[in-house]
Amino acid sequence: MRRTRSRICSRVIAFVAAAAVVFGVAAPASAANLGSALYRGGVLWPSDYIQRTGTGGWTYWLIMQSDANLVLYKGYSNHSAVKVCWASGTDGYGWNATKAVYQSDGNFVIYTTISGVPIWGSNSVGDTGTTVDISYYGRLYVGYKQMSGDC
Repeated sequence: MRRTRSRICSRVIAFVAAAAVVFGVAAPASAANLGSALYRGGVLWPSDYIQRTGTGGWTYWLIMQSDANLVLYKGYSNHSAVKVCWASGTDGYGWNATKAVYQSDGNFVIYTTISGVPIWGSNSVGDTGTTVDISYYGRLYVGYKQMSGDC
C-alpha cells in the first residue's frame, strides 16, 4: 500500500511539473532587471522590473510584484521607494500567480499564469510604439500611450 501511494505521488508530481513546462506557467527562478524598456513579446514575471534614472537622480522602476500588482515607483537606486507613481490595482489574484505581457498587437496585459485569464490591459491595441518604458520624469508609456503623469 505504501509503495502504491509513493508511486502515485511521484507520478502526480511529474505530471504537474510537465504540465507547467508545456503550458508555460512556471515563472523564472529569480527576479531580473530587464533594462530601461520592455519590448513587444517581453514578459515581466513576478519581481521582474524595468527602470530608469531620471530627474534629480531619482530612480523610477516598474515592477510586477508577487502580489499580482504592477507598480511604478520613485525612489533611490537601491529600490527604497519614496512614492508610488502608478499601480494597476490588480493585487489579490494570488501569490506569484500573474505575469505582464507586452503583446505583438501593442497591448500590455496582465494574465493569471495558470488559467491565462486577462485581469488588466492598457487598451493600446494598434499602437505603433514598440516599448513599455519610463520617461526621464517618471511617466509610464505603453508604446506612445501615456499611462501615468509625472511622478
